[in-house]
Amino acid sequence: MLGYVLFCILIGCLLLSVNYIILSTVSKWIRSFGVRWIVQRYRGNESQSDEDQETFLRNNGYELGDKIGRGTYADVKKAYSVNTGKEVAIKIVNKQESGTGKRDKFLKREIEILKWMNHKNVIRVYDLLEGKDQFFIIMELASKGDLLSLLQERRKLPEEEAKVMFKSIMEGVQHCHKKGVTHRDLKLENILLSEDFQPIVTDFGFARYIGIAKDQRKRSTTFCGSYSYVAPEILQGIPYDGMASDVWSLGVVLYTMVCGRFPFDDSDPKQLLQQTTSGRLEYPIAVRLTLSAQVKDLMSRMITPQVNERITLHEATDHPWFKITEHAMSADS
Repeated sequence: MLGYVLFCILIGCLLLSVNYIILSTVSKWIRSFGVRWIVQRYRGNESQSDEDQETFLRNNGYELGDKIGRGTYADVKKAYSVNTGKEVAIKIVNKQESGTGKRDKFLKREIEILKWMNHKNVIRVYDLLEGKDQFFIIMELASKGDLLSLLQERRKLPEEEAKVMFKSIMEGVQHCHKKGVTHRDLKLENILLSEDFQPIVTDFGFARYIGIAKDQRKRSTTFCGSYSYVAPEILQGIPYDGMASDVWSLGVVLYTMVCGRFPFDDSDPKQLLQQTTSGRLEYPIAVRLTLSAQVKDLMSRMITPQVNERITLHEATDHPWFKITEHAMSADS
């Protein structure tokens, strides 16, 4: 009898151990499944809560297309306006990236300036949308790319062709200067080309209102632009006149258009500063003898390290280089 009792107790202990193991395993599996399910459900909700760019823009009358470029702090995509039946470009700025610091300040400034501008050679803004996570700046579409791509394809432009295009570029920038606005990031990539290859100045992310009167204009201290295009006063880190630095950058643009390369080597910042402050402007052998004396004179007056001697855009538009063709045409008639 005692043996039977001990046997039953032994069997009971074994069953309890087995049940504990089974229940423990099942419990762990349930807890593990539950955690994974909760995490997955949470991630799903998180993903669903992110604003869908395409849906947001479609609800506002725009069909979003492919990416066509990147600005100072944003992606630029092609889109179709359902309301107007025209293709447009949309600059998309992530709010998390813009933050509350300099980028946010530059974004607000860019929007205000572009809404104020109205010139055929300055990018036009049609609309501004604010989503939950992004700002959407609706702009005109320049379908022929930018000036950098054109020069990469053709290397350089004939002087007469460059003259026509560069005069239009200057007129766009001069329109900004007349309103007291400096661009501060003029370069080949920021000059777009329309369907008929008209130049359009774009990317006003670093633009700033500094005033019109030369002796009263605000000086800038922020380093803006790319090394290949910036004036020596910016490289030196001293307060600078944004309009005078715009003239230097445009001089570099013109030089690259007619020479097929940059005037200075930007691979070494210290060497670049020495080159830009030397006052010497050299030309490639391939164009040294073919470029006119007038275009060389204009470039040397735009790319001069002495700010007080640097030509203004108003003076540049009256330069003899732009009048040669006009006089030749009137003489022929």
